[in-house]
Amino acid sequence: MGKVNGIEMPIFRDTGATLDLICKKYVPFSMCTNETVWIRTPLEESAVCLPIAEVVLDCDFGRIITKAAVLRDSLDQGRYIFGNKTAALFEEAKNNKEIQVYEFVEEQKKSAELKQLFEEAKNESSKKTNYIVEDDLLFSKKEVKNGTKCKLLVVPEKYRENLMTIGHEGAAAHLGVTKTKDALFKTFYWPNCFSDIENFVKTYDKCQKVGKPQDKKKTSLKIVHVITEIFTKINIDASGPLPKAPSGNRHIIIALCMSSKYPDAFPVANLCSTTIMNALLQIFSRMGFPRELQTDQGTSFMSALTTEFLEKFGVKVVRSSVYHPQSNPVERMHSTLKRILRVLRLEALPDWEKILPQSLFALRTVIHDSTGFSPAELVHGKKPRTPMMLLYEKLTEEDPVENSVVEYVFELINRMKKCQELTVKNMEDAKQKQELWYDRKTVKRQFRPGELVLVMAPPRPTKLSVQWIVLEK
Repeated sequence: MGKVNGIEMPIFRDTGATLDLICKKYVPFSMCTNETVWIRTPLEESAVCLPIAEVVLDCDFGRIITKAAVLRDSLDQGRYIFGNKTAALFEEAKNNKEIQVYEFVEEQKKSAELKQLFEEAKNESSKKTNYIVEDDLLFSKKEVKNGTKCKLLVVPEKYRENLMTIGHEGAAAHLGVTKTKDALFKTFYWPNCFSDIENFVKTYDKCQKVGKPQDKKKTSLKIVHVITEIFTKINIDASGPLPKAPSGNRHIIIALCMSSKYPDAFPVANLCSTTIMNALLQIFSRMGFPRELQTDQGTSFMSALTTEFLEKFGVKVVRSSVYHPQSNPVERMHSTLKRILRVLRLEALPDWEKILPQSLFALRTVIHDSTGFSPAELVHGKKPRTPMMLLYEKLTEEDPVENSVVEYVFELINRMKKCQELTVKNMEDAKQKQELWYDRKTVKRQFRPGELVLVMAPPRPTKLSVQWIVLEK
């Protein structure tokens, strides 16, 4: 506690501060020094000019006579001095001089672009003119939606950029093109003002760095080649954490054959490298060792132990794109499998680990959209007996056709060959259809060497961090 100008109050002073701040109600007008200082808050771009006054502080350190910025009542929350940039703010304020009416009139008359508009306004015989001159100022006539007529002041070239800055910065809150146009077009106008405002807002540096959700335009879809041999390429990923099973497992390692779309899964307790390696051995024991394995860039999949393990067995590892899970089709399997487990838990046991084989059986025996066949049929060469087929056999009482081993082998070879040909054709057609559908809302970009660009910066440290950054040279 201490006294400021004889009034007792709490005093908070920081030795590193540039200047003291004091509320206006504690400072008589006679103590002002005719000096000013500029301050701003961290979230504001525009500075505020405040007067400086001499104040007398009586505290435990003795009597101190110092200078302080006088705050208005509406500005006494969280303000700070801009330190060594105060001088720059002074220069900025000097450059932003108030517009004088006579200067504005002169600029209107000097403008070659507005000369024709002046002539049109002076043509009294024309009833269709949209311009008038009043007190030497050129106005544009406008009729708003409710039928009210108003006058818009025509702005010469010199003041347009400053006017667009005022209509977009500070209190205008950096809103979009449409709202900035609406704010300016209520009172001002100039030829091609809409295109000028649109270009100004779209190229505004700070707004570009903050960005909008729709700014992340998708580029054209890149089609990968069709895998014709089953189990040569397998995509894997981890799903979880799930509710803890009685065995202690909380995660699922999911594998998907990229040729047959045959799924497999193995429950695990954690995602350490040793656990991942054991799960892969279980999956490879059923699918064989693939030539290529695609994973995301998770720590467990990129560890030295996992990488060396895959290299030992001649498996080429491909990583999915960062922040783009769509590049790994097994990601889609997560939601499908978890939805099945969620429904089956309501119908049967709460232990998801016991109903996992049932869920995989359902996925293996249904026709896949892109192949036109069920994964089990492409892998085993025949349709497995499902509960529906058992019911059909019971009702029809048909006797199964028995063939010799040789006949069955040739029939199986022909069936597998035909299925493979149809599968490749169906997958190519599906990819072309997906590309056509995806590319409807894509934007093709071309960058030239030396061109300035903004780079997306995920992840952002906080919700208020900028979305796009400029890479320093």
